[in-house]
Amino acid sequence: MSSIDVNRNRIFALVDVNDFYVSCERLFKPDLNGKPVVVMSNNDGCAVSRSEEAKALGIRMGMPVFQAREILQGRELITLSSNYTLYGDISFRFQETLESLCPNIEPYSIDECFLELTDLAEAKKDLYSFAQLIKQRVERWLGIPVCVGVGATKTLAKVANQLAKSNIKHRGVFMIPNNKISSILSKVPVADIWGIGPAYQRLLMENGIESAYDFSQLRKDWIRKNMTVVGLRTAYELCGFSCYDLETNPQTKKEIVVARAFGERVKDLESLIEATCTYLLRAVEKLWKENRFAQTLTIYIRTDPFRKEEKQYSQAVRVEIPVATHDLMELQDYCIQALKQIYKPNILYKKSGVMLSDLVKMEEIQADIFYKPKDSKITKLITSINANFVSGKVRTAITGFGYRNWRMRRGKISPFYTSKWKDVPVIKSK
Repeated sequence: MSSIDVNRNRIFALVDVNDFYVSCERLFKPDLNGKPVVVMSNNDGCAVSRSEEAKALGIRMGMPVFQAREILQGRELITLSSNYTLYGDISFRFQETLESLCPNIEPYSIDECFLELTDLAEAKKDLYSFAQLIKQRVERWLGIPVCVGVGATKTLAKVANQLAKSNIKHRGVFMIPNNKISSILSKVPVADIWGIGPAYQRLLMENGIESAYDFSQLRKDWIRKNMTVVGLRTAYELCGFSCYDLETNPQTKKEIVVARAFGERVKDLESLIEATCTYLLRAVEKLWKENRFAQTLTIYIRTDPFRKEEKQYSQAVRVEIPVATHDLMELQDYCIQALKQIYKPNILYKKSGVMLSDLVKMEEIQADIFYKPKDSKITKLITSINANFVSGKVRTAITGFGYRNWRMRRGKISPFYTSKWKDVPVIKSK
């Protein structure tokens, strides 16, 4: 217990954009307001963001779009391809807007940010009014709807945010005062607690724990024994003792994975190499951004598991690199050799991917007197140009030119309103 930093005098807020991808699309297409809209995953497969109208029609998260259309039986459903360039840019502006009100923010995901308001004088004057100001500023400056939850810990702020979102009478802002924690948590199902996954949910339900308040009152030694120190911290957070600080410095990645399903299944080795080397470039760009070097490269390919009538095949190969590197040309050579090793003809492949792992810093590289690493000047130039424009702007010739059937299907993608001059909306006045 002594390892837990107990502090009951802190204030956290969680600001979450409602239906983020759909809200980004509606920002430039106001005619979508009030209509059932679904943003689809890569290759236009499943629903990854839904408007409230689509949710009301029974469209579930992750539901294949063809199943959604079957459920609707001809009723209107607007489907859009995902435009992650647009969403990433709006997310960056969302964070900048929050920073104009509070210097201490933690971007938790593309559409969520934690704020610590503990030492903010304006927040101390009237906390509820300040939470409303956050909501109003984001909506006025960016035009996207948000909900704000406030509590003494990050876990309580998360609970408050869910309550702000689920009950329309709260108008998008909800606070959990310290003297009302117990009464509020007694109405929150244990499944809705941040950090309680399906396995822990089953364990708690089997032991008669149904609400967040029930969980917070459990014996702490039982929680420590059955749910590790992570579960223990969650219980303390629900009691109003802050155990998690803001994480303002992004954690260093332990591995980098880039994998995609192909727009159409491919059969030939050339297409597999083109696609996988394209994914490798994206992974190497991330490696350079992290200023890390990879000691291991893993390549995998597989067929479509949903097409049972076709021959199934899945294989991966792990390459130990003699000296850790972040050179694209060197890694590309390993990638091509690995693909040749696991490729089998007369099979329809659906997906491939690369993983760079055992990442190390420059000073951690174990040198080898018999191995001369390649010069990375070309890679540095490619990654720096792509960082200033868009990934893939400069690439190696082996990734192919023109139409490629393995490229993702994005038949209903919206314009790049904020990142391409030709797509910037034009307003004409008469």
